[in-house]
Formats: sequence, structure tokens, C-alpha cells
Amino acid sequence: MKKSAGKTARAMALLLCVIMAVLPLAACGGSNPGESSKPGNPGKNEEPRPEFVYVPEYFPVENDLGLESIQRAVYHDGRVFFTASLRGEEITETDHLTGDTWTYYDYRQCILSCNIDGSDMQVLPDYQPIIEQSEDASYGTNSFLIDNEGNIWLCEFTYEYFYDLPEDFDPNTDNKWNYPSTMEENNYLRKLSSTGAEIERIDLSHLKANPEDYMYVNCAAIDAQGRIYLACDNFLHVLSSSGEKLFTLECDSWINNIQTLSDGTVGVMTNVEPDYRSVMLPVDAESQSFGESVDMPANAWGYIKGDEVYDFYYSYSSELFGYKISSGESVSLLNWIDCDIDNDQLSMTLPIDSETVVCASYDWEDESPHTEFVVLKKTPSTEVAEKTVLTFACVYMDYNMKREIIEFNKTNDLYRIHVKDYSQYNTSDDYTLGMTKLNTEIIAGNAPDIFYTSDLPMEVYGSKGLLENLWPYIDADEALGGRDALVLSLFNALSDSEGNLYQVVSSFNIRTLVGHPQVVGYEPGWTLSELLDAYRTMPAGAEIFSQGMVKEDVFRDCLFLNLGDLVDWETGKCYFDSQQFIDYLKFTDLFPEEFDWENFNYELDYEDEYVRLRDGRQMLANVYFSSLDSIFHYKALFNNEFTFIGYPTQEGNGASFSPSGGLAISSTCKHKDAAWSFVRTILTEEYQEDINYWNLSTNKKVLYDFLEEANTPHYETDPVTGVTYEVPIYEMWVEEGTLPVYALNEEQMQQVYDLIENTDTVNTYDEKLAEIIMEEARGYFSGMKSAEEVASLIQNRVSIYVSEQS
Repeated sequence: MKKSAGKTARAMALLLCVIMAVLPLAACGGSNPGESSKPGNPGKNEEPRPEFVYVPEYFPVENDLGLESIQRAVYHDGRVFFTASLRGEEITETDHLTGDTWTYYDYRQCILSCNIDGSDMQVLPDYQPIIEQSEDASYGTNSFLIDNEGNIWLCEFTYEYFYDLPEDFDPNTDNKWNYPSTMEENNYLRKLSSTGAEIERIDLSHLKANPEDYMYVNCAAIDAQGRIYLACDNFLHVLSSSGEKLFTLECDSWINNIQTLSDGTVGVMTNVEPDYRSVMLPVDAESQSFGESVDMPANAWGYIKGDEVYDFYYSYSSELFGYKISSGESVSLLNWIDCDIDNDQLSMTLPIDSETVVCASYDWEDESPHTEFVVLKKTPSTEVAEKTVLTFACVYMDYNMKREIIEFNKTNDLYRIHVKDYSQYNTSDDYTLGMTKLNTEIIAGNAPDIFYTSDLPMEVYGSKGLLENLWPYIDADEALGGRDALVLSLFNALSDSEGNLYQVVSSFNIRTLVGHPQVVGYEPGWTLSELLDAYRTMPAGAEIFSQGMVKEDVFRDCLFLNLGDLVDWETGKCYFDSQQFIDYLKFTDLFPEEFDWENFNYELDYEDEYVRLRDGRQMLANVYFSSLDSIFHYKALFNNEFTFIGYPTQEGNGASFSPSGGLAISSTCKHKDAAWSFVRTILTEEYQEDINYWNLSTNKKVLYDFLEEANTPHYETDPVTGVTYEVPIYEMWVEEGTLPVYALNEEQMQQVYDLIENTDTVNTYDEKLAEIIMEEARGYFSGMKSAEEVASLIQNRVSIYVSEQS
């Protein structure tokens, strides 16, 4: 079976060479497929139990007030203060011109306070919004602060629209939007009492260099002396406690955040050239200057005010860190997933001190959305019931996977999954450090139990015995339905030459080329010479691909689909000096080396690709098949006929799978059955029905049900004649108007099913391999070297690279 052998190689080639030598040793000693140790029996790749853990306690908020989501929050004197919108009554309105009606809820902006568990929630009685919200006026809060005396400080902005209406304007017969309008933008700093009553209002327009400049306060802070710090773009404005401007400092780039530090001073978080690294600039209010910059964690975001232990807190991925400026030390306090909390749903995170964290979670996906306060207490791990831990390695992770892990941890009595996101080790200087650390731990015999396969070199791991063959688990999974439950062509393409399947995936799309059968024929798949023969039948001036395609684009597209013919990763042999590869280089002669987009006149020279295809000025179009929409389009454009002809290749249909959302199990995992009990969930109907919005499902039933539903014809009945006729599913916009788009007929749907079932190549990408090939190929594109010379150079360089990893 032909397969593309590309993969993402994020770590250094030298390190991977070391892995090749060590992985066979690391893989020894694992249990047989399907065999598991008993829970609690520690394996070599299990992390030691920490001394302390943060234990959550949940407090659902009674929603009598109509609270939906907390916006900005601070902790002061034993209570949490926050801004929020409270939902009021449902309002129905009617358009007096059309008669259309619509409903919405009335919301009011409030400031509330409560205990850290959400109890004793009170609305500050004297607070009034800065202006009355309407369709012509809006406002918002940039920053929310409390000083040492308990006064509340709000940075607020307003937008108001004013219309130039005639004197006889009647809103019952006319619409104000038909007349010119102007928008007025203002920024204010307001000081409020502890009950919300306004004490002082300061117009911040005096901070603008020019009155007409746009202004936005992106963050604020108060120091121990009550001075107020406002960040606007890359400027830091410092005001006295009465609102008088004291001084302004300028940073080289945008101010990301400002925080009050543990000593009561203020630090500015920004980035500096030439490497754009993250730094903190301490502010010396007495000398009105910045102090010496302090390097910050590269991945820090969501800075939170610190305490006597940490200068500030910050979030990254699924972890909360405390940071000590004096030592440059980042301490991971907790992992949200370990606490059964989805941090993507947190609307508030407030470390009260290093041992207590208060947060609020808003679940908007539930049938009845609600807010929940969570108090996390640092607790000796000996006081918490122990579960066997399965380690989960990833370099970034998507939202749906996180939710599934949390659900597994909440419902499984014996096992927990602990996530380690290695992207936290990347820096602005080197985005491969996370992969380097993962590979180093594998070398040390500390492989994770489960891999999230995105951006990982799965073929390297699999070929060296690090990964478990998952076919036996699938075959034995009666609840899942075994292989028959899956899109088998995809999983066969993911299997190696010996039939081992090292990862399962939840979704995919297919990349191919589509053309009219009268030009390209009716059967998918063709060679490069057959493509050229078809092109010769096109009208004079027609192009093969869309406008702007250059040599490098075409070469890259054709090349990486055919890597399976050019590289054998198992033997280390390469065939870049073959006639096939030389022909791909020469194929690019039909395309320009560069396209001058900068001087391209879109109004005069741009041609709608759909119109070009319909009118025969373009032969082929790229298809990223992740739904039926694109297929519908080409059916309409090609007058009800189309062929998935694919990219030119020696054999096969010229299409390739792009899988996503993959999981793999380590061969050293001591609890493989437990690991499979989680991994299998991404293949189930329940999971894939919820998550595959943008891709195709790998569960066959979910996929085929989706395709059939998406292709259901639409009918209407003529009220006069009673005749029922098919109507378009929707109308497609093209340069000249619209085209009606109808459902596919039975033969066309069969083409779709055949495309899925007959594709046998996986389109993956090897960054280092691409760099080598494209670097040398540019010598041919520029005319400096012959195709044969370039092919020889690539053969030599790639052979060395592949041999290092095979």
C-alpha cells in the first residue's frame, strides 16, 4: 500500500538519532498487547505522587440574580468583587416597517461582591453605569481595581452615535440609519465607594497626544502609594490618586500587562527586540523611569496579582504558575485538568494566597448554563484517595480532548489521566524545546502512557517499538463494533507496511484535485504525462491551476503526495534521482517563479476561480473535502459532472488523507487496557457526533449519516398546481451572481464514497525534509541548475537525513 512517509520532526535531527539507538531499549519489558497491571502497581513511566495537591470544592451559584458570567474580578478584605451582566426580562420588539418580531433579554451592568465560595452574593446598591446602554450608546470596563482603602477604580470607555436628522424626522415612518452619523468615543477613570457610589469621574482624554487619536486602556494597576498606572498601546501613564497625570513612559512595543508586585511597586510586561522576548520592566515612580528589564516566562499569559510568596501568577495551557522575580523561578501550582476543571470555561481565577485559589466556571454548553464557584485548597496528597495515574503527553491539545480527559477523570474510580503539555518548554528563541524534552524523557525510559499524536514523529516512534499496535484492541472492542465501525481505508493507510496501527484518529479530510470528466476523464487517478495530455485539450490561454500558483506551490503539492514513492523510511532508501522526480521538477516549467501580488490589480485582473472553471479557463481545482459543500459547488460549476482526478502519481487515486485528533498508547504502558478505555472514546459515535464540526468523522456510521443528511434533497410544492419539485439546497455566489446548488444524485454520491474508500495515502509533513528539498529545488526554479543536478543534490542530502532516522 502506498503511503506518504512525511512526518513533523520538531526536534533536532541529532537528538532523533540518539533516540533511534535508545528506543529499542526503552521499549523492552512492556506487557503483551491487551495485558494490564493491576491498578496501583507502579510502572517505570508513572510519575511519583506529589507531596501536595489542590483539592477542589464546588459551590453552584443560585441564579436568582440572573448572573451568567463574571467579567472582571478582584479579591479584597475577605471578599470577591466583580463586574457582571445580570439578565433581566425577555423583551419582544416588532419592526414597524416589516412587521418582523424578535426577542432578547434585558441586561444590566452591575458590580457584585460575595464570599470566596460564592455565598452572600450582593449587588453594590449605589453603582450606576457610566451611561445608559442603548442602540446608540454602549460602554465597557477595561480594568477593575480596589485600593488599600477599599475604594473601587474603574477604567471605562463609551461609544455614542449622533445622527444628523431632518427637523421633520418621524421614527414611525423613517429610519435614522438612513442619515449621516458621527461616533464619539471617550475614556474615563471612575472612583467608587465600597457601595458603588461615584466619588470622582476623571476624563482621560488629556492623555491623548492628539484629540482625534484613538485611545484604549488595555490594563491598569495601583501601587502601594495609591498611584494609578494605565497602559494604552505602548504608553504607560501614571496618575496620582486624585487622577492628576504625573508622568508617561514609552515602551518599544505593546504593553501586554501591568501588575502590582509583592513589594507594592508596579511592573510592566512587554516584549523587546531583536528577539521579541517577554520581559518585565519595573517602574521607579520616584525617578519616573523604568528599571532594568527582567526576563519573563516565554509562554506566560493571563497575569494575576501576586502576594507575599509570588510576585505574580500566570496561566499557561492547563497549568497555573507562581513566579518569583528574584530567582526567575516558575512554580507550577496546579494542573487544572488534575483538579477536574476545564480552564477554558473559567471566567475568574483569583489566587488568594499560595495555598488557596478561587475561580468561577461558566458552563455555556449545558442546557441550562450556570456559574459555579470553585475553591481549591492545597492539601497533603496522603489525605486524598489515590488512583493510578496514566500520563498523557502532548504538544498543545485541543479543547474537545481536554473535556474528554476531565470527564474520564471524574467518572473513573481507578485511574486518572495526568496531562503534560510539552509546549510549555518552548521559548520565543526555540519552538522545538518541548519536543526535545519529550524525546529526552523517552530516552531516559520515562515514556508517557498516552500520546496526543499531533506534531509528534509517529513513524519514528512506531518503527522503534515505542508504540502499541492498536488493531488487537479495536478487534476485541465489541461495544465499539471492531474494524467494521471505522472508516477502514483511513486506518489501513495509517498502518505501517506490516499492518501495525500505532494511532487512532477522530477526524480527517481528503485533499484531491477535481476537474470536468470531458477534460480529465471519468476514472480517478492519472500520471503526470496524462495530466499534460489533458491540458493540451484546453482552450488557448487556459491555466492548470488557480491564479497566483507559482513553481514552488505546484512542486510542493505534487511532491508530498508522492513521498511514498521517493522515500522508504524502513530501509532508508531514497529515489530523488529517479526520472519520476525529475519530471516533477520539469513540470514546474509551466508556472512562473514568482507572482507579483503587491502590484496585482484585483479590480481589473482578479478572476473568480469558480467562473474560470465553469468557462474552461482553468482545468483543475484543489479540493479539501471536509464536508459536502465543496462537492456541491463543483457539481454546479461543471454542469452536474465532475471527477476526483487527484494529483498526478504513479498509482492510486491521487488523493490523500489528512487525519487529526490522534491518540497512541506507549508499548511501555503498564495499564494498557485502562489506557485503551480512554483512547477508544474518540472513536465512538457519542464523541464524534459532538466534536466533528469542521472535519469528517472516522466512525463510519457518524460519517455516512452526516453525508446522507447533508445531501438530502429539498422539495417544495406549488400551491396552485400541487406539483412537487426539487429546489436548491442553497445558492452559491459567483462573480456574475448566483448559481443554484442541488443535492448530489446517486451516482455522484457513489463518487464521494469511492473517494473515501479508495484513498490509501496519508498526507503528513516533515519540516526538515521539506526544507532540504525546497532549498535545492529553488536552484532549478531560478534556472541556475538543471533538473538532473538538483535531483542528485537532493538525493545525497535527503539520503543522509533519512538514514539518520531510519
